[in-house]
Amino acid sequence: MDSPSTIQEFDTSASPQPLSLSVGSAWGYIGILFLITLLAGGVIAAASHGFDVKNMGTSPLKLMSYVLPFLLFGLFLKFKGELAAVFRASANQKQVPFLLYLLLIPLVPSIQVVLEPVTSLIPMPEMIKAWFEKELMSKSVYTILTVVVAAPVLEELVFRGLLLRGMLREYSATKAIVWSSVMFAVFHLNPWQGIGAFVVGVFMGWLFYRTRSLWVCIFFHFVNNLLSTIAVHFTPAGVDKFDSFYNQIGNATAYALIYAAALLVLIGSVFYLRRLLDTLPLKEEAAVA
Repeated sequence: MDSPSTIQEFDTSASPQPLSLSVGSAWGYIGILFLITLLAGGVIAAASHGFDVKNMGTSPLKLMSYVLPFLLFGLFLKFKGELAAVFRASANQKQVPFLLYLLLIPLVPSIQVVLEPVTSLIPMPEMIKAWFEKELMSKSVYTILTVVVAAPVLEELVFRGLLLRGMLREYSATKAIVWSSVMFAVFHLNPWQGIGAFVVGVFMGWLFYRTRSLWVCIFFHFVNNLLSTIAVHFTPAGVDKFDSFYNQIGNATAYALIYAAALLVLIGSVFYLRRLLDTLPLKEEAAVA
């Protein structure tokens, strides 16, 4: 085991004071981010004269419209003197073994498969399908960069780096993780993404609590979005991308085998992940101030 001197926890002499957030304050930050998003959307719409706004997903405006609100929110935090706390190193990244990242690769798709029957129970209107197809499933490089690169980095900085980190200093780990996951689900503004966002938010919140590493959460988020993007883009022609996984497979036996395999992988991954996390000295870092 590494010596205590290698653990960079809350060294207030070398880093800014950590934030402490109540649930109400955290919701306030979400509200401010939403407001900034609306204002930024208006600015982009006003500045988009000459662009084909109907095809925003295939233009740089797609990436810009997503990134700009987070940049403005970062300026807001900087104005309040709180931005540095988001990037504050509360753990030594070297403490997180590479094996942990490898375990996340099978864990993420197994969660997606196991959770899919729940999300598929909610019918999706045709209008929403058209919006998903246009805004989130485009093969444009700008859409892919938004979903696979920008979203994991920017959303983790806000939801785990700011909100969860702040609430962990006010509440128990369970309460802080659940509330941050609820906020993460609400942020997606639709139940089809929101349910999955809540579940993966709980996993990422647990990982952040045990490792205090944003890189672990960003990697988890990246793998989740990358695999979802690949699955959508490589769905065979003639197969409804929005249909249930069971109907897409078209064979009850094959589906049962795939689901059982995913469930076993999920249980096994979580089991070995917990054993690995139990070997880290970081697990003893105080959660509540």
